[in-house]
Amino acid sequence: MRTYVNTVMQVSVQDLGFNGFQFPISVFSLNRDNSVKFNQQHNNEACREQDARVNYIKRCSACGKDLQASEIIKVFRADKESKAYFTEEEIKALKKTTDKVEIVAISLNKDIPDYLKGGCYGLSIQPKSKTLASDKQAYLTLVSFLGEDLALIGYFSSRNSTHLVRVFALTNYLLMQKLAFAENSQFDEFMQLHTQQMGSVALPDMAILQQTARTVAKPLALTDFRNEPLERLQELIESRIQNPNAKIEVPEQATVTATPIFSKEYQQKIAEQVKARV
Repeated sequence: MRTYVNTVMQVSVQDLGFNGFQFPISVFSLNRDNSVKFNQQHNNEACREQDARVNYIKRCSACGKDLQASEIIKVFRADKESKAYFTEEEIKALKKTTDKVEIVAISLNKDIPDYLKGGCYGLSIQPKSKTLASDKQAYLTLVSFLGEDLALIGYFSSRNSTHLVRVFALTNYLLMQKLAFAENSQFDEFMQLHTQQMGSVALPDMAILQQTARTVAKPLALTDFRNEPLERLQELIESRIQNPNAKIEVPEQATVTATPIFSKEYQQKIAEQVKARV
């Protein structure tokens, strides 16, 4: 498993008297990227034999000149009249950060809305640290302190980007999850839009179907689910390597028929079928 970044966790929560408590950590991404990446080539037999790739030329649309990187600047348009210009070096200098996890507050996990949560990382100690024994103690002490209900809130700075994060404990591990900054969340706008669209709707009694669903519900097993489009693509790639003329078989789209699952008669029917299976 490849390390995303080696950094340091700093915990400074004034209300708890934590001021500068820190130890080195390794950050690991818990989500593997299995996407298939392609290069572009000219569909010409001679070019394909040379395994030549398509190059991108940055050309000015005004004068037609092909530009080098040193000749390009960045522009931000506030409107047609107001513009701000920057060099690449200025943007990099402005975004430059020191890699670290900086904790500044504490919260309850239940008070952090799910709609703010994003990608998740695993945090571990750095195995080659010169203070390995004390690092282990600090790590496990933090896990014990957080328990199941507490979360640390702070900033994760890496690769010239800064993210709002929560750090929480799961059994003997520390996990870190990205959160949306206030200006990035569109939940309030969504609630307003949804409320306008829905209006007032009378809801049926779902007690029978809810009870049935709880009977058949089971722990989530990720191995039960497959990324079928990706598997078909991988199979096609393997077939094309063996046979350049291998055909693509596109599966037919299944027809979905609406079912009146809200009617009491249908709920009762499903409950009886589940009861018979159990």
